[in-house]
Amino acid sequence: MSNEQDFVEDGKPGTIISACEDRQTREVKAIEGPCPLCGEIQEYFTDELRTKERLRCYDCKETFDVALFKEAAGL
Repeated sequence: MSNEQDFVEDGKPGTIISACEDRQTREVKAIEGPCPLCGEIQEYFTDELRTKERLRCYDCKETFDVALFKEAAGL
């Protein structure tokens, strides 16, 4: 793996732009709700609910559709 840095024409390093946003601008919050399969209360972050299609229950270890969790959590 190379440690080379991209340089602009004048030989100075270019601007590094992060693709990640901070938690404040994304408004990341913890959402609690029952597992749609076993009923145990689960907690997931809002960015998980936005980006994933399936989640895994921490208790029964089964995967389920995010839409089912959102419905059970009242979202």
